[in-house]
Amino acid sequence: MHDIGNPPFGHFGEAAIKHWFRKVLAPDASIEFDNCPFLPIRYSADRHLNELKQTLRQDLCHFEGNAQAIRMAHHLLKLNLTYAQIGCVLKYTRPAYWQGATPKEFSYLMKKPGYYWSEAEFVKEVQEKLAMKDFLSFSTDLYYGSGR
Repeated sequence: MHDIGNPPFGHFGEAAIKHWFRKVLAPDASIEFDNCPFLPIRYSADRHLNELKQTLRQDLCHFEGNAQAIRMAHHLLKLNLTYAQIGCVLKYTRPAYWQGATPKEFSYLMKKPGYYWSEAEFVKEVQEKLAMKDFLSFSTDLYYGSGR
């Protein structure tokens, strides 16, 4: 399962996807100057709907292979994996739409997006079933066999 969500060309591919989405979606655009070509996520007069659209734009503008792996396993491929298997894929604990400051003690676990808005409820379910706290990640230790 490791790297299942990574695009062609690895980190360069991730950077290209992020750059394209940031250029096209302009996640920080205002309602007055929103030139988003995708009507479903173009800002409107509805403030609450705009909050969701902003979240989705942030998700797309912060593409990350590990977060995409969770999306692929759960929504796109609909793999029937155990909570433990998904827990091992959950390398980072920060949602892609996160805009707050990263707590210093969790800087490694939150340095990249670990999941998208569309999988947030599922990730919460996985964390509850596995008794994982938001700040815990077991995937690196399990995958590489290293202890920190």
